[in-house]
Amino acid sequence: MKPMFALGLLACAGTAMMSLVPTETTKNEAPAERTPVSELLISLGDSPQKHYIKDIDPKKVALGEEIVLKGNATMADGTRSPKVSEFFVCTDCHNIGPEAPKPLDNDPEVRLRFAMDNNIPYLPGSTFRGIVNRTGWFNGDHIKKYGDLVKPANHDLHNAVQLCSRECSSGRYLEDWELEAVMHYLTTLQLTVGELGLADNEMAQLTNPADKAAAIALVKSRYLDAMPATFLEPLPLEQRAMGLKGDVTKGKFIYENSCMHCHKENGVTKTVFGTGKGQKDATWLASYLPKSNGGSIYYICRKGTSPKKKTPQYMPIYSNEKLTDGQIEDLVAYVSKMAGKP
Repeated sequence: MKPMFALGLLACAGTAMMSLVPTETTKNEAPAERTPVSELLISLGDSPQKHYIKDIDPKKVALGEEIVLKGNATMADGTRSPKVSEFFVCTDCHNIGPEAPKPLDNDPEVRLRFAMDNNIPYLPGSTFRGIVNRTGWFNGDHIKKYGDLVKPANHDLHNAVQLCSRECSSGRYLEDWELEAVMHYLTTLQLTVGELGLADNEMAQLTNPADKAAAIALVKSRYLDAMPATFLEPLPLEQRAMGLKGDVTKGKFIYENSCMHCHKENGVTKTVFGTGKGQKDATWLASYLPKSNGGSIYYICRKGTSPKKKTPQYMPIYSNEKLTDGQIEDLVAYVSKMAGKP
């Protein structure tokens, strides 16, 4: 199987690309806050992951960043490389910056509050921040959607990137040079020691530790080595609040920073939410709430759609970790308010 890709989108506008600062931990010297986690782990005796890159090439980083953010890159002769996908770029589904106060936080309400406080998209894919520090990708219920395709990608980041590129983005596999560039860029997005939230006494344990295995375990306990994914069934009709419950403020944010991330005019999908000609307005959305088909917010968030020849811009599934039933009720409450329902 050829390795696979897929990145998604953010838009953490203003999120600066982080440079690797391989800071060695010398005798009686604690690791600096900017020390990359992978470098710290290796200094403690941990084995590098097979996608580990020691010497980062800035030119490859720049090419990889373009591929992630724009879908292709500027070549040496000034021309643009072919698009990885005609329909999506990585940041349509993935942020590139932090999505929670700490990399161990994965509570959807914590993530939503962080997104609201920092005005970043609330997306179905996991952030690329720290993706190279993980050991698992396409975890949990992803096998229900992609079947055996996830097996070579589950513990191999190169294959995970290629799977995403080909299947998730309705595109093609990356060429070797593209994959290498993307990996260089993703390496610059790895976690740093300062993000782990280690207390002073814990930092002291990392300075010439007597028990290096314990020190390695301490570091790894402060971030998720895999992002769980739990696919739920749509709420049964009798359990739907139909806009009578839910936080309208949260729902407004989800609508504007999740739904409209793709469904805005000139967005990645042909289904546009708005009041213009041919667009789906709030009244239309509200009318489908009691139904179990693609028009219903309750249904589509849980079932998504699959790429088809005529509609390759499919709707991804929102896992429970990315959008809870309660947050769907928040969204419904806001849509119902826009539609003028009590």
